[in-house]
Amino acid sequence: MGLPEKASDVISTLSPLEKIVLHNQYLLHEHSSYTFKEGDRYMLSSSSDLTNSYGVIESRLLQGDIVPSDFFIAYAIAMVGTTDLEVLTAYMKWMHNAYPDKIIPYNISTTSLRTRLEKLARAGVIRCFSIVREGEGKKGYFYGISELGAKAVRRRLDIAFLSYDTWPLVDCEQRVWRRLAANRLGAALLTLNKKEPPKFYTELYDKDYKAKVPVYVRHQCEYTDSEGKLCKAFLIVEPVSFVTNKLLKTDEEVLSDVKKRIKTLMSRIDIARGNGAETRNSADVCDTAILLFVADDVDAIKRTAAIVYEYSATALDNCLFTTERIIAGNKGKLCRCFFSAKATQKEDGSIVVKPAYDVSHSDLFGKDDYTESGLKGEHLVKLGLAVSAE
Repeated sequence: MGLPEKASDVISTLSPLEKIVLHNQYLLHEHSSYTFKEGDRYMLSSSSDLTNSYGVIESRLLQGDIVPSDFFIAYAIAMVGTTDLEVLTAYMKWMHNAYPDKIIPYNISTTSLRTRLEKLARAGVIRCFSIVREGEGKKGYFYGISELGAKAVRRRLDIAFLSYDTWPLVDCEQRVWRRLAANRLGAALLTLNKKEPPKFYTELYDKDYKAKVPVYVRHQCEYTDSEGKLCKAFLIVEPVSFVTNKLLKTDEEVLSDVKKRIKTLMSRIDIARGNGAETRNSADVCDTAILLFVADDVDAIKRTAAIVYEYSATALDNCLFTTERIIAGNKGKLCRCFFSAKATQKEDGSIVVKPAYDVSHSDLFGKDDYTESGLKGEHLVKLGLAVSAE
């Protein structure tokens, strides 16, 4: 029996859940916007000035070229660390919801926001970077706070302590791309806690390696389970890519880095669940602790899940997987962004991983209303379920 000629004929037979699952299956095989490719680089945009001084910021502020509300934009950039427009907008909306009386420009148009960012960059408060892909030209922008800008934000907004990344110009492309991918999920997690946002790019101390290890995003929140009990959740976001820039690292080094980080972060998840070696107050133990991986695509998910399985056969129970494309394709709806993974080891020692669409954490991530699946005819054609998208 041949395939249906028209994708519309297939779509008309699908349930809302089936449409969501197939849409995610399609997105699983799409590379992330932040998957590193040979020749990728970022460069300082023409609007950014590295030579500006305190006097320039003071002058622009006194002349009205930058206004007090602009410092909330810069504050949001400082808190996220490395951000694109989408994440920045989400963070400012969260700030407005948390502090509605503050002059946070949460509802301005993208064009207006770009204008404000350009003025902040020209004053030296922030840095604006262009993402350049070989053969494709500029593919977007991202932003970081400058050291002078962070000090100006702290004083203008009367903030006693402000943690910020002092070296936005130094990170290699792969690390920047990973940060941007992780922050997409971090922005989606903002909805889980109205009082406290996720912590972007913090550190934890690894006793085994006797070194501080960066954590891209971590978040704590409360939720009510199906029995009405108030529960606590601890979440860590870890971006994973096995793509290698051979000018900087070998495939073996990248794999070793991934394994070390998974070991470190899984031990932190164990501690949050009350199973770690460290003694913890029972009040600090979380009902749910999950390591959320943001991988490049389905192949990266399978490789990552296999590494977790090697660490511990039961560790996968505390892991969920997604991709930047799935987050974007589902418009940040957490209830439909995650896959779990089951792994088995064959007689020859190889590990077989099967990802599966996961809705088991609906108490935490919310229940799906099954509307607006995003599935299109061309997706079914790519999946081999139809011949024609028309």
